Amino acid sequence: MRDLNSHLKYLSALDPILGNNTTEGTGITIDRLGSESAEFVVQFGISGDVLAAGLNVKATLQHGDLANASDMAFVPDADMIGGLVDGAGGIALIDDPAEDPAGHKVGYKGAKRYLRVLLTFTGTHTAGIPISALAILGQLRYEGKNS
Repeated sequence: MRDLNSHLKYLSALDPILGNNTTEGTGITIDRLGSESAEFVVQFGISGDVLAAGLNVKATLQHGDLANASDMAFVPDADMIGGLVDGAGGIALIDDPAEDPAGHKVGYKGAKRYLRVLLTFTGTHTAGIPISALAILGQLRYEGKNS
């Protein structure tokens, strides 16, 4: 059967925002229960500000064992497939106008149950940048449960 749809589950990891501060950039906690793999796609639109080293946004991946996300920590490089390889869960650093709009993906191969995307804004973002993130869970234990 050539059906991929029944073998994946798609969840909003960060509802679309016009981001300009870290508080609004805390993603939705994703529960991996029932899946063996996870992939995240973070989409950046065109920033209303001129991005540079002192005015940027970094997307990172965090994981933890508690549903309330109180134990979230940055995912180590060994548990990520792709990303920035920075030791701090880095998915992407957008610090130049040439780097947006863009989509960035990262896979997770760790053992923690809960995951989330966190955006960290450096500098004063007055006009903001459109951002959203999607979690894709795979290797579902209960096929056909993709919503």
